[in-house]
Amino acid sequence: MSLSEQFKGLPEPFVVLFIADPEDYVAQNLALLKDFVNVKKMAGIYITVNRPYLSLLSLLKKGGIDTSRMFFIDLVTKTLNDMPERKSNHIFMGTATNLTDLSLAISQAVSANEKAKKFIYLDSLSTMLIYNEAGSLSRFSHFLTSRLREWNVDGVFISLDSASDRVLTDKLSQFCDKIVHA
Repeated sequence: MSLSEQFKGLPEPFVVLFIADPEDYVAQNLALLKDFVNVKKMAGIYITVNRPYLSLLSLLKKGGIDTSRMFFIDLVTKTLNDMPERKSNHIFMGTATNLTDLSLAISQAVSANEKAKKFIYLDSLSTMLIYNEAGSLSRFSHFLTSRLREWNVDGVFISLDSASDRVLTDKLSQFCDKIVHA
């Protein structure tokens, strides 16, 4: 079954936990994003914890993804004074530890261009576990899934298929409409 077929028949809005194969992680991300942005013509809010914005932008463009339809929240690139720094289509948060500031940035990104059908893409819960306690991240994920439904925004949470992530993914799975194993 193709990746796009995995998302058929879900409620609107939906929240999906995508368990990625570490061996094919980048290709799976590109395939998902291409379907949402290029095929379904949705506006995306990409929360990056793995790659700095410029590196991610280059990767997505090489992968043929229309990045003009996307807004990026970069939790990797450090800012000069560790304060969030907003640019035209991205914001540098400087850290993955401040989940309150991340919540505010997501809210602002969702409220911009309210007419477009949107999705939030969180890449990745596995990396966020490095910076946050599992309990805090679980509470944040529950908060975010609830807000996504209120905002009528689809959500995709990426996690690696690893034993260390199982506790978090088991907790998060109860808030999601579907768990997709790549």
